[in-house]
Amino acid sequence: MKLINNINHIINSYNENKLSHAFLIESNNIDKCLKDVKKVIKIINCEKKYEENCEICNLCYQIDNNTLPSFIIVEPDGSSIKKEQIIELKEKMFTKPIYSKYNTYIIMNAEKLNNSSANTMLKFIEEPEENIIGFFITNNKKNIIDTIKSRCQEIVQNYEEEQIEFDQEKLELVKEYIKNIELDNKHAMMYNKNVFLEQNYTREEIIKIFKKIFNIYNSIYNNDVTLQKEFEYLNIQNRETLARKLLKINKTIENISKNGNINLILDSFVIEMR
Repeated sequence: MKLINNINHIINSYNENKLSHAFLIESNNIDKCLKDVKKVIKIINCEKKYEENCEICNLCYQIDNNTLPSFIIVEPDGSSIKKEQIIELKEKMFTKPIYSKYNTYIIMNAEKLNNSSANTMLKFIEEPEENIIGFFITNNKKNIIDTIKSRCQEIVQNYEEEQIEFDQEKLELVKEYIKNIELDNKHAMMYNKNVFLEQNYTREEIIKIFKKIFNIYNSIYNNDVTLQKEFEYLNIQNRETLARKLLKINKTIENISKNGNINLILDSFVIEMR
């Protein structure tokens, strides 16, 4: 998969001996992001030069299978990540690593840290140990407390979805839809209803349309000159805004896929894209 703003930056920082102690990674696909973060952890902990499918040691195997004692993944327990989970993590992280250079941890769905666990986590990262490195992975950074954000290096990590082939008529519809969302503040809500609800598209067809929208924004982000010229009104120089919009588009696809109310989802999409 092609990365938009990839986490190779972390590897570069490691090679320059400028590795941060904590990273906040916002991604449109946290499962794919987890795989890439695991690769980063392999690289920074490798005693020699990292190579894929290397059989010199079993470090990579242990990381892949979550059996390395110095590598911990914390996931939500039910609807949230609880204080007790963070306390347990801290106890394990303060043990000196034996089979790796660093103690490393990953907080999955980091936006689900509740107030108590977030404050406990904050105390943990306020005075970082040299041999402890943490990764917070989320698809909704705005729900993470500012004090944790301020102590992490922030990275946006998006992934391109599968290619979507459209006939010319539907492609023009997608382009017109994007233009209405971006430029026509007065009529965008009604355009939503006219394009999707009155056209009687199936849920699957609407998902396909939004995947095409995602691919257009993604190609623009990745410097497709032809599309940048065609969609010059998107303010292509503001890459952070484009990255945020990619996350919103992907979230909309997820919501539609979960059988949410199409009308409400589309209205919310228009509001959030602004």
